Amino acid sequence: MPKESKRTDEHKLLGTWEMVRYSCYGQDQVLTKPAQWQLDADGKGTLINANGPSALEYKLLSADSPDAAKAIDYRWMEFKFKGLYKLDGDQLAIAVNNDGGKIRAAELAPGKDVWYWEFKRVVSEM
Repeated sequence: MPKESKRTDEHKLLGTWEMVRYSCYGQDQVLTKPAQWQLDADGKGTLINANGPSALEYKLLSADSPDAAKAIDYRWMEFKFKGLYKLDGDQLAIAVNNDGGKIRAAELAPGKDVWYWEFKRVVSEM
């Protein structure tokens, strides 16, 4: 029986993700037109929202446990964020502190100084 190849999170994230939940400072926001993230190789991507497309960058950092939330650094326009992410099949959750990238979000959940996003996969890059 052939061994199943282990794909990294960097590879699993490639594709288009639609935002299904957005919480800003602990308050869920109404998504009249959900944003999409198109994540490409090498930590690059595009955010598409009501204002049109704009470039984003991301970097995944390692974690000790495959089941634990893992660290992500995220940059969009002039904004820098440090946060946590969890990838579960076609579901992606990200929480970042909105402090200019100084401190990583402490938990993967909505909170007082946190932007929290949940996404579902739209298109996968196999």
